Formats: sequence, structure tokens, C-alpha cells
Amino acid sequence: MTSTLWESRIAELEDRLRRLYVARTSNTPVQFTDDWLEAAYDGYEQPAVYGREDPFSELCREFRLSPAEADLFVTAVLPDISSDCAAAFRMLGPSSRPTAAMGLRLIGVTPASAIASGLLREDAPLLSGGLIVFDDPSAPFTERSLRVPDRVLSHLMGGTGKPDVGKGARLGPLPLLPHIPQDADIDALTTQLNADPAATLYLREDITGAALPTASTALYATGRAPLLLDPFDLEHAGEELLDGILLEGRLSQGGIIVPVYAEADDPAVPVLSRLIASLARSPLPVLMYGSDVWQERLWKTVPRATFDLRGDTGRTHPLSTAAGAVVDIARRDAALHGGTLAPQTARALARGHAARSLEQFAQHVRPQVDRQDLVLPDDVRDRLDMLVLRVQKREEVLGGRRLRRGRGRGTTALFAGESGTGKSMAAEAVAGDLGLDLYVVSLPAVVSQSFGETERNLDRIFSAAEALDCVILFDEADTLFSRRGAVKDTNDRRDNLRIGYILQRLEKFDGLAILTTNLRANVDSTFIRRFDEVIEFTPPWAAVRAELWRRHLTDFADAPCDIDAIAREYPLAGGSIRSAAETAAFAAAAAGRPVSAPDVLEAVKTEYGKLGRLFSPRAGS
Repeated sequence: MTSTLWESRIAELEDRLRRLYVARTSNTPVQFTDDWLEAAYDGYEQPAVYGREDPFSELCREFRLSPAEADLFVTAVLPDISSDCAAAFRMLGPSSRPTAAMGLRLIGVTPASAIASGLLREDAPLLSGGLIVFDDPSAPFTERSLRVPDRVLSHLMGGTGKPDVGKGARLGPLPLLPHIPQDADIDALTTQLNADPAATLYLREDITGAALPTASTALYATGRAPLLLDPFDLEHAGEELLDGILLEGRLSQGGIIVPVYAEADDPAVPVLSRLIASLARSPLPVLMYGSDVWQERLWKTVPRATFDLRGDTGRTHPLSTAAGAVVDIARRDAALHGGTLAPQTARALARGHAARSLEQFAQHVRPQVDRQDLVLPDDVRDRLDMLVLRVQKREEVLGGRRLRRGRGRGTTALFAGESGTGKSMAAEAVAGDLGLDLYVVSLPAVVSQSFGETERNLDRIFSAAEALDCVILFDEADTLFSRRGAVKDTNDRRDNLRIGYILQRLEKFDGLAILTTNLRANVDSTFIRRFDEVIEFTPPWAAVRAELWRRHLTDFADAPCDIDAIAREYPLAGGSIRSAAETAAFAAAAAGRPVSAPDVLEAVKTEYGKLGRLFSPRAGS
């Protein structure tokens, strides 16, 4: 049977080492030349497909080793695979490993010629590729010991597993994944990789997770092994990580797949950014994937091309960067075991993360009322009906291209009116009619004096709300969405920039956002024009107040009190009426009897006190 190139070179160099050993013991000089090197490597088969039987031939081709470099590498391997060779080197030199002088002597190259040709220069393939290291780099050139790293030895001997590439970071070889996405995407990516084998590319995906199967399938189609990097290993990684990743990628004849689900303040971003920039200059294909538009300022690299793998599902189920990181952990774990993450599981993980993120800034309200529970003027009720209709029909109108507009598919509304006029309850009722949860944003938790922090908080709120498909309510938003003015100092400039950002983010929002204000005049007119609905909530007149009293006190009809007179004489807003009704009901419950007229009047007096108004018992007594 014909021996492989590896076996023939081991046999040749072992024989040469034996002859040197014998010559030393017999005091018989022996001298080798490099005339035979070209002939030894001439015509050996260079494998073109990942996984051939001779890893050494693959290594020579991948690292573009010259015959002299290849034989010097084999010489450095000898003491690790043969104890007799280790003993011979110990006899011939200072240690069981060959020095540069001894290795060069075995292959018939003089030190002067090696230095002149750059055979063991730092940027030459053997050292720059990590195939050989000097155990004592500060020693004179001829006395430096040559060693082959354990990972390279393991590869030559057929080692398997996820190799450690530095500081615990590992590259996981991906199997061919069972879920295959669109053939057109795979074909386009394969064509790009065949045309440019060292391309740095970006794959943008959605909740369906098409990036991993697309990347792995395309790499396999081009004869490359897909190697998946875990970005969470990088936070404490050192500079040796890049060398380890490059070495592993080239040994495996692989392509590096890098998830970029990270926000700007993520501690792993600086390391990952440097790594991506360095990989982009490497001879390996690098396939990065995430859910956001590529951020050149964050990653310091411009991909050769971007492949948009998002489908219609991605537009109805967006995946934020923060939620995407959580989903991606589960997806990568499934991929490394040859499986995929079910879409419903991915959505559940994304929603759970989004809910936890949103609850840092907002109170979660499960609607308990609907529009039929509201006591409102007909014109206000009509506008609320239209608001609900806008949300229900937005895909039909905007998705069906019946109407074009330069903004997202979301809906925004402004509820303006005095405190207690029913703005918050109306928002809850709208959410209830749409079958959506309501999140009431706490403005003190959002607004920050740190530059840019308010904008980052708002972006997290909007992104989480999109992932949850919920209604967000900015209650009493005057301070956040205030009128812009002339720029007099840094604070004015910062406020104007913040408002400009809010305008842009509201336009891109794909859900329903409701803002409330006690005074419409406080809201910048630029905002007013951007709202789909602006609804004025006025204080209720006497007939509406009477209806509110009756609804809140269902047993009040039996009490000796004139509801209409109470409503007429005491002009309270809806919220105050609800609070007064509760106070009266508790007073009656404490006395063990139905609600009485004195209970109601005393409750009204309490509400007047809260409002700083003078109470006069005129009605119903």
C-alpha cells in the first residue's frame, strides 16, 4: 500500500536522525543537502475537500508550506511521536527537542541560508501560523528549541472534540443541521464564498433563526467545516485568543461563524470587536450573524456583503438584540448537538426576556376593563373606536400597500386632559379590546442625567414592547415629550437631541404607543403632527358624573340620596368619583350597612380636601 506523504517524511527524517546519531558515536562526519527536498514533495496529492485521510498534506496546502518548511515541521514533531527520536536529540543537543541548528542540519539547510530566506522568521508560515513555537525565543537563533503545540499534534493524530483556543474559549464544529432554510439564500451565500473564500459576511436573521443552518450548509458546500464561536467566552480572553482561533480554523479547514448579539455596553464587545476586525484580515471565511442592521462603528469592520434572511415572520415577530442573545444561547446549544430550536420555543424565550427587560421601567397591567365599561362622550368614544381599528387593520392597509408612508407600521396616540378624566382607564380598555397586555412606563426610571442613558432606556422599552406585542403607555409624559426651545446651554441641546431621538423611535415603533398629558399645550407641536390619534378627555358634565356614580355604587339606588343632585353640585372628575365611591363603600362596610347619603357626602368632602377645594354640604342632605 502506498504510504502517505506524512509517513514517508517521518521515515526519511527518522533515518537521517539515526544516521546523525551513529555518526556522532563513531566520530564519522555526515553532511546532508537540500537537493532532495523538491523531489520529495513533487507531485504529492493536495486534497481539495475537508476530511481527507492525510492531515499533513492538508496542513501543507492550507498553510502554503514550502518543502523546507514542511520538513522542518516534521523534524519538530519527531520527539513527540518517538521516544527513540527524543533520546537521539538529547544525545545530539542540549535537550530532547531539536534546536533550530539541528533541525536545519537534518533538512540540509544552513542557518545562514535559513535566515536569508526567512525560513523561521516571525511572519513566516511556521511561526505566524502557530505550527511551531520557540521554547526559548530569547536564545541565539541556532540554539532555540523547536516545539509543535499540543493542538497541532492532536490534529495530526486525528484528535476530536471542541478545542480550547485560549482562556477557555472554544470553537464548536457544527454538524449539518436538519432544518434547511431557503435554497436561494444558501445558493447565494455559497456562490459568494466560492468567489471569495476569505470573505467576511453578515447574515441578518429574525426569530426563525435561519442564519446558523444557512451558514453551516453553505460552508459545507464549499468544502469548509463550520466552526461556531461562543461570544460569551470572550469577556476575559487575551490576545492569544485570535491566534488560537486562526490556528484552529486553518487546521480544520473551516469557516468561523460569529454571533454578534451584543449591545454597546456589553463587556464582551471590545474583545469581540477586535477579534472580528482581525478575522476580517485572515485567510478564513468569517460569517457573522445577528438581528440588527450592521453597526460599523460598534464592530470596526465593513462586511463584504450582507444577506437578509428575514421573512414575513420577522416583521411580525421582531427579535431585539438583548432578547436575541438569550434565544441565541439556546439555538447554539441545539445546533452543536445537531438540532434546531423550535420557533415557538424561541418566541417564548424572547417574550420572557422582553417582559423582564420591560418590567425594569414599566408596570405590567392585565386589562380588566373594556370600552363598554367607560362613560365617555360620543365623540371620544368614536376616536377610541378608530384607534382600535387602526391597530386591527394596519397590516391590511399598510402591509397590503394600500397606503405608503415613510415610517413603521405602528400606531401612536395622545390622550390629553385633566387628571382623573379617564385617560389611563381608556388606555387599559383599548388594550383589553385588542387582547394585549398594557405596560405603564415609569418616567423616573427612564429619564437619566447621564448623556445618552435616557435614549438607551427608551430603545430598550420600544424593543421589548415590539417583541411582546403589547401596548405601552407613557403616563403624564409632559416631562419626556416637552416643547422644544432655543438652545441656550448644553442641557437645552441635550433635551432637543433627546426629543429628536424620541420622534425617530416612535416612527419606527411597530406597536401601539399611547402618551398621556394633563396639558396638551406642554407637548411639542412636532409631536402633535406625528400622532395618529389625538383625543381630548374633558371633565365629565353632570349627566356623565351621575352615570359614573351609579356604576361605581350599584346599591346606591336604595339609599336616601339624590344621585343627580350629588353629580350636579359636586363637579368631580371620573377618577375622583371612583375614589369617593370606594371611600363611601368602605365606610358602609365598616358599619355593616348599605352605603348611605352621609357616607357619600363625607367621601366627597375627602376628595375635595385632596384637591385643595372648599367643601360645602349642599346636595343630598
